[in-house]
Amino acid sequence: MPYCRNYFRMRIIASNCCRSAAWGGASYQHRIRPLVSRQRYEHQVAWYNISQKVPISDWANWGIGLDMTEQLVAQKELEHMATHDELTGLPNRALLRDRLSYALTAAQRNNRRGALLLLDLDHFKMVNDSHGHPVGDQLLREVSLRLGGCVKSTDTLARLGGDEFVVLLERIERVEEAALVAERLLNALVNKPFFLFGNEIRVRTSIGITVFPDDDVRLDELMKNVDLALYAAKQDGRNRYHFYSRVMHNKLRWQHRVAEKLRSALEVDSFSLQYQPQVRLQDRAVVGVEALLRWNAFDEVPLSPAEFIPIAENMGLMPSLGKWVVKSACRQAALWQTRFPNLPVAINLSSVQLYQPNLVECLLEVMQEQGANPENIELEITESAVMRNMDSAIATMRRLREKGFNISLDDFGTGYSSLSYLKRFPVGKLKIDQSFVQGLETDPVDAAIVRAVINLGHSLDMKVLAEGVETQGQLQRLGDEGCDYIQGFYYSRPLEAESLEAYMQRNGLH
Repeated sequence: MPYCRNYFRMRIIASNCCRSAAWGGASYQHRIRPLVSRQRYEHQVAWYNISQKVPISDWANWGIGLDMTEQLVAQKELEHMATHDELTGLPNRALLRDRLSYALTAAQRNNRRGALLLLDLDHFKMVNDSHGHPVGDQLLREVSLRLGGCVKSTDTLARLGGDEFVVLLERIERVEEAALVAERLLNALVNKPFFLFGNEIRVRTSIGITVFPDDDVRLDELMKNVDLALYAAKQDGRNRYHFYSRVMHNKLRWQHRVAEKLRSALEVDSFSLQYQPQVRLQDRAVVGVEALLRWNAFDEVPLSPAEFIPIAENMGLMPSLGKWVVKSACRQAALWQTRFPNLPVAINLSSVQLYQPNLVECLLEVMQEQGANPENIELEITESAVMRNMDSAIATMRRLREKGFNISLDDFGTGYSSLSYLKRFPVGKLKIDQSFVQGLETDPVDAAIVRAVINLGHSLDMKVLAEGVETQGQLQRLGDEGCDYIQGFYYSRPLEAESLEAYMQRNGLH
């Protein structure tokens, strides 16, 4: 660099590091006061690279100095950039690993504990999408400042990248201390919104926690553990913390294995549909069937949709899997249109499908392709899916009704629906969740809920269907309360299409 080429003749006052008379031209760095005035420094003290030329005495020498001040400042800046996050100024992944490595060694040597907390901001992508990346960047800066106020100066708050932050607690006396820190971090974000560029933004976070050396003493394994704990916190509903455990580890490993098999299962078409009758209580006639997804092969062990569908949703496979279900069910509905013209086939729509911008057009395209009539298709939408974005969901459901589709609200009573919105839902049927039906004979609260849902549905001119009916007692109670339809093992388990046809003909139910 040009500014480092300036040499100055100076008198060097000998010190403990330069009293030898045998320097012989050796170079070293030393902080001195230059004899030549330099206006570009506010202070006279600077760093020089010294080359001693002629020893004058044991205490004083003349030498040549190369100004190193700006070069060393630049070097320190580069070192800081290499170990700190550019956006927030927090330690980055490299520096975190160094400090974690030191903390692990100290914990084992001194027989003490530490903890690692991994934070991921919930739905941060929506901030970037709705407000723009400059707002998102500023939000990350503000979040880092607020999180920094929750940890001690001896702890480390680092940013791994994106919306992920890490807190390293190098020393804790009890595991509960990590939980207390996690609660402070959660509350710091939830209790007070951020105001950025005229926008009010509320932030929540999910936190995974692993404790060392209890969980592991290997750095990479600890990073995997805390990542698994974070994943578990998200699965549990987000905006919470979750400790790593061996049981959780085994469960998540199993889920990852299922996920891998799911992806290949879509490629080889190893799924099938079964159909469960929906029966009218008044005359015991089959008035419809629900198409239920089945996975034909998973290590020779049956796997229920309740187990593999959430995994498919987390993997982003539901658009492909949902499309397969719709096509297969519509194909079967088209085949039944002549034999059972008044038999609607109910198809479950996932929340991912419900909010697809072109859902209506895609469904109509499948109808035409398979030769099915929308009037013979009933779309089941869960209450929780509708509640995610009610205005958007209601608009989509209205368009579907306009095109001739029937719509039912599934799992009613589990999604915390507001009655003020229920009257706006363009649905013709409410389905009482089976969790309420199971306690109908023994739990007065479940019985009261079932009664209330039936009365509510009828007052809004809707039919009501109870799911999961398995006993004569449940059937009797539902009949007494005026329920319209039932579905469950009491009448039939889900059947293959051919078996369902034989069932209806044999029992004369249609």
